[in-house]
Amino acid sequence: MKTNEPDQRPGWSARRLSILFLLVALPLIAFEVYNILELRKSRETEIRLESMQLLDQVESEQQRIADDIEHVLVALTEMGIGRLSPASCQDTLLRIKAKFPPYLAVSISNRSGTIWCSTEPRARGLSVADRSYWQEALTTGEQTNGATLTSRTTGRPSIPFALAYKDENGVP
Repeated sequence: MKTNEPDQRPGWSARRLSILFLLVALPLIAFEVYNILELRKSRETEIRLESMQLLDQVESEQQRIADDIEHVLVALTEMGIGRLSPASCQDTLLRIKAKFPPYLAVSISNRSGTIWCSTEPRARGLSVADRSYWQEALTTGEQTNGATLTSRTTGRPSIPFALAYKDENGVP
């Protein structure tokens, strides 16, 4: 005979509630984990795109700076900076140094590589003959640049650029 009385076994109701809770909660937890993983993936993609845009901006700025340095070197060589007397050259470079950005130092060396005129007075007398960018500029007559190095005068990292000028006889 069946009765309408609830099952009197201890813990049976609690077990049913726990199973019901798990059946309801597991899909919600799975959905939340999926959303978190998708959000993370989306954010990684967004960060990657922002990084690429920032890198493009940095590269553009570096190219602009390199172009500006080339313009300065061409202007100085075309105005005959290398044919000036040491005193006139030094006076000219020190006058225009205030107009240059603070990271820019310009030095003029002779054919043997000894710096005889510079916006950095401590550079005078130093030799750049051992620097490959200097040798290449002298050989090719084109602007060259070297790998990042530590400046001998400031101790800071620098990227050297070189452009050969011609003396009064047309010799680089």
